[in-house]
Amino acid sequence: LTSTITVNANKWFQLAVSRSSGTSKMFLDGVEVDSASDTHSYVADALTIGSYSTGSYGMDGYAEQIRISDVARYTSAFTPSTDVLTNDSDTQLLITNGTDGTQTFDDLSTSDHTLTANGDVRWFAPKVGAGAMAFDGTGDYFKYGTDVTDFEFGAGDFTVECWMQKD
Repeated sequence: LTSTITVNANKWFQLAVSRSSGTSKMFLDGVEVDSASDTHSYVADALTIGSYSTGSYGMDGYAEQIRISDVARYTSAFTPSTDVLTNDSDTQLLITNGTDGTQTFDDLSTSDHTLTANGDVRWFAPKVGAGAMAFDGTGDYFKYGTDVTDFEFGAGDFTVECWMQKD
C-alpha cells in the first residue's frame, strides 16, 4: 500500500493498516488513503519496530499506542481514538506506556512479549497515555524475535496501528 499524502513534521497522526477478507486498507487519521487486493500469506518473522529488520532505514520521530491485532478493526473511515488503547482477545501486541527516559518497552497484550531496545530508542512525554517512543533515525528500534507465531496471520485478517510524529 502507498499514499501520495505528505504528513507534516512535528504533528501527531494515526496510521492504521487493516486487512479484511483479502483486501488491505491504509488509513491516515481514520481516512482511507489506499486499498488493494491482498491474499498474501504472511508468515511469522522477527518483529522490528522503528526501522527495517536489519536496523537500516530508521524512523526519525516518535511512535506510541502501537497495537497489532488478529482481526480487521477498520474496514471503512473511522475517528481515531485519543484514549489509551486497551488489550482484548484480538490483541497480539500492545505498547502504550513507559517511564520518561527509560528503554524498557512492555507488551501489555495477554501474550506479554519481551521487547529488546537497540540504539537510543527511549520513552518521552506522549500525545496519548503515559509514554511515546523517541527514535533518532540512526539505529534506534526495538525487536521481538522469538516465538513470533502471534504475528503469523497467514491469509487472515489483521490490523497494525499506531500514533506517529515525524521530525
